[in-house]
Amino acid sequence: MEMPTEHIVESLTGLGAGGVDIILMIVETTPAQGHPLIPTLQVAVPNDSHTTPLDDFDLVLEEDPSGWAEQILALLLRTASRNYQPKLFTQGNIDFQITRGLLGVSL
Repeated sequence: MEMPTEHIVESLTGLGAGGVDIILMIVETTPAQGHPLIPTLQVAVPNDSHTTPLDDFDLVLEEDPSGWAEQILALLLRTASRNYQPKLFTQGNIDFQITRGLLGVSL
């Protein structure tokens, strides 16, 4: 997938258009906006660089790293079965944008 910008929402839209059903993001500082059509899960590993409360993330990976894969898989399965909606989606912190390409013009 090629994108002329680095806008996260354009990336999410392009991934969804390419057939992705769920997006899992490992977030280092603050959660990015979610997408209205593709569940966008945001996972954090606690550290000093987080500028927002950890309860804004869908999953906070703590404890023993050997259990992280199970925690992530459980979240993915709950989301795929529609038993869980990403936190930013339920908060309305979502966006949708289609890139106009390198030669696109806005009027």
